[in-house]
Formats: sequence, structure tokens, C-alpha cells
Amino acid sequence: MVTFLMTTESRACSEPLSAEASLTQSENSAHHSPVKTGAASQDLFGVFEEAKEEMAAGFFAKADDLFVYADLTADSQEASIPHTVQITIKSQRAHLLEIMGRNLEAIQLYRRCTELADLHGDRLNRANAIIHNNLAALYKQEGFFDCAEYHYKTALLLFEMIDGAFSDTAATLYRNLGNLYLELHHPRWAVRLFKRELRIQEKLHPQDDSAPEVQQALLHLGAAQLAMGAADDSSETLRRVPHEKAGKLRDLVA
Repeated sequence: MVTFLMTTESRACSEPLSAEASLTQSENSAHHSPVKTGAASQDLFGVFEEAKEEMAAGFFAKADDLFVYADLTADSQEASIPHTVQITIKSQRAHLLEIMGRNLEAIQLYRRCTELADLHGDRLNRANAIIHNNLAALYKQEGFFDCAEYHYKTALLLFEMIDGAFSDTAATLYRNLGNLYLELHHPRWAVRLFKRELRIQEKLHPQDDSAPEVQQALLHLGAAQLAMGAADDSSETLRRVPHEKAGKLRDLVA
């Protein structure tokens, strides 16, 4: 079973919404009125599709306006619109906000998505796992490291239940956690996670050290072992990696 290394108990994060994000949400609510007619769902999906098209074309401000309109409409019709639709709209807008560099607002939307999933007893699905992973990455960028750990762990647990313990998604989450601990100067914890990543990739690519996924896992583990001060272990790990791939890392442990 996966345990939380940095935190003593699993807990949700509750830092307040920033003044900038609050102001933006207030402005959005003031300038976009939700649909109140019987054709709400038809209009909603049309607006949502248009928003995605504008986003794909790079017209982010226009796309955001449309996403906000769709989001407010969905919220106003929540009794008749499935929660999965609300989550889809909010997560899509959150992704757009990430692209626009508005991370704190994206965090609030992703958190609302997880709250909706919890409220409807719908945690165990791929979309929710992806949202937790996205939340973790944003929290890490913003310096909320305990929250990043919590959401990486949650995503990992969900993906292991969905895809199994030996999957590319699980390996990716172990790597993400390992990188988080390296950044926080906890190489011993990172080594444990990178070893797990390596075991998964070896299981997925048996007898094939040349597989790119195995090579990357070996490099991650070797770097963490070096950071921990275990130069001999790092050297042994990196022997399985061609010199041109290991590069400067191998020279440090030579």
C-alpha cells in the first residue's frame, strides 16, 4: 500500500482563494448570465464546443469567455445536467487557465471538480484521477508542496485501482512523486519511489534494458542515489545505461 511520506494523514488542501482569482471570478459572474430557458442544455453544449474550437485556434480570451458562460449555465441547471458534464466543462476551462498562466484560478476549478466527484460518489474514474494529477502539478508550481504530495498520492491510488499496480500511469505518478521529493531535498524517499518506477517498467518491458521507459527510470534512480550520497549504488545503476545517455551524471559518480 502507498503511504504518505511528507504528511502524517491524508487530507484535502484548503488554502484560500487569492484576491486576484476572486476578483476574476466575480468579474466573470457579473458579465456572463447563465441560460434560463428550456433549451439550456442545447445552448450549453453548443457554447462548449465553440469554446473548444476557439481554444484550439489559439483565441484564449474568447474561449475563456465561452467556457465561463457554459460553466455558469451548467451550474444554474445542475438539477437537470449530469455532474459529469459540469466536471468536463470546469476541467476544460481549468486546462485553458493553465495555458494562460492563471494557475490559482485553475486550481480552484480543479478542486471544484474533485468536490463534485466526491459529492456524487464518483471518485473512481480516469477523469478524476487525471484532475488530481493536474492539481498536484499546479500546487507544486505554486509552492504548496504538501498539497502536491496529497494529490499525486490520490491520483496514484486511483490509477492503481483503475489500471492496476503495474501500468505506465502508475510509473508516471511514482516518477512525479520522486521528482517532488528530490526538489524538496528528500533523496532517500525519492530513491524508494524511483525503484518502484523501475520495477514497473521492468515488468512492462521484461529483459529489455534498451526500452526508453526503462532507461529513463534507471536515470531517475541513479540521480536520486547520487543525491543521497550512495555513489556506488548510483554507479551500479548507471552501468545499465549507455554512456551517451547517462552523460554528465555518470561522470559525477565515476
